Amino acid sequence: LDPELMFQPALKSEAHAIRGLSYLGQRSEKHAEEEFLAALTAAETARAYAGYATLKILQNKPDQAHEYADKAIYLSGGEFGLIVKGNVYLSQGNYKNSK
Repeated sequence: LDPELMFQPALKSEAHAIRGLSYLGQRSEKHAEEEFLAALTAAETARAYAGYATLKILQNKPDQAHEYADKAIYLSGGEFGLIVKGNVYLSQGNYKNSK
């Protein structure tokens, strides 16, 4: 999966976001952040914001996580963002709002 071979900005963004999620799975936050920023530079997509919000949860930065989750909700109509938004609330111990 080489984002540089993708010419449509949205596809390039998706490829970088998927790579960022892969790096999160490997616990490589630095590489994940680089990929999410590259994704958002290519095009603002819901998957890129949702991934970046997930990274911010892991970095214990809930305010930024909420901001990026809200952008993912807006761009996706809820598909990606609502799950991440619930995870942000869960990470803060707010079980009521995580539903």
